[in-house]
Amino acid sequence: MASEWDTPTFAFHDLDYIPSGYGGVLAPYIETGPGTMRAATTLMRLDLLPAATTPPAPLSVICDLGCGDGTFLIGLLAHINAITRTTRATAVHGVGIDYNAGLLATAAANAVAAGAQVRWLVYDFNADLEDLGGQLALQRVTHVFVYLVPKQLALSTVRAILTRLYESGVMLCFHKFQPTYLTATRRDTLMDLVVYECAGGTSTDTLGQDDLN
Repeated sequence: MASEWDTPTFAFHDLDYIPSGYGGVLAPYIETGPGTMRAATTLMRLDLLPAATTPPAPLSVICDLGCGDGTFLIGLLAHINAITRTTRATAVHGVGIDYNAGLLATAAANAVAAGAQVRWLVYDFNADLEDLGGQLALQRVTHVFVYLVPKQLALSTVRAILTRLYESGVMLCFHKFQPTYLTATRRDTLMDLVVYECAGGTSTDTLGQDDLN
């Protein structure tokens, strides 16, 4: 699908347009900047060096739900892997999910160019006809970044996906819009980010963050 400027947009069904970024009458394409990326890394505590354990701790796998052209996810993986000094074998991986196949084709090409290890899935999670929660479990997803509009968050299908992930121990990080049906763990008020972690404990606050437990 293309906007009035012939620019690809997210093709979510029957969703209210947000007057920022760019897009048509459906959901907009809104870029998420590097400041948000760095803040999300810290709030999800992905900036910490992995502890040396035997056997080694499972690798982190980060999903971007509604990833668009993959710019945010690719940058997030590069940032985390750089500051935690991972190797190719221990690098954080990603899963990018979007309805728009054209945007994901761009994302796949950009990931190859950046050397990012990402699986891309063309999927309409608003309908969720093929059990997205089960698919993410098979991919061993540990963290999910979510930047969805309120009408999407209220859909029964999306609510079921997010609730299942939360209850299974996957850490969810929401930007700007938050679900009313989950219990928040901590937030970065300045960057408008909120983390939801079902079984997570808390540690010393960092600047701009508030623990809610």
